[in-house]
Amino acid sequence: MLAIAQGHANLYATVGVHPDYTDTPGAAPSPTSLPLAQRTKVVAIGETGLDYYRLKATSNGSASASARISARAREAGKPLVIHTRAAAADTIAIMREERAGEAGGVMHCFTETWEVAQAALDLGFHISFSGIVTFKNAVELQDVARRVPLDAHADRDR
Repeated sequence: MLAIAQGHANLYATVGVHPDYTDTPGAAPSPTSLPLAQRTKVVAIGETGLDYYRLKATSNGSASASARISARAREAGKPLVIHTRAAAADTIAIMREERAGEAGGVMHCFTETWEVAQAALDLGFHISFSGIVTFKNAVELQDVARRVPLDAHADRDR
């Protein structure tokens, strides 16, 4: 992806390890991964986070990887792209413990509750929604989308 982004003025890339692939050889972030993060066309670190939905477990090994990735994002001075699915409490806890707010970023493809959105907003993160928000049965998510402020400085309790 980085090679493609470098070949086009209007494309950019993120670098990271999706939570489903944290056990892939060479996937663990390390100090040697920082040079890749420093490339001009790399604008963020991620997607990273936790996904308990697919693996039906209380932890899929990605918690420690997410913590290391948060540290790498702070070191690289890049924002984070966070993925969370069926793991909101653990994701927010790691974000707080690892000072993810210092890096900032976005909660990618958000499908959680208003309380989770508010916790992420309080850490300085943005919320992004996918087409899931248009599903007829996504009533709760639609309510969350209505409540997320369009302006980062807006009142978050509306």
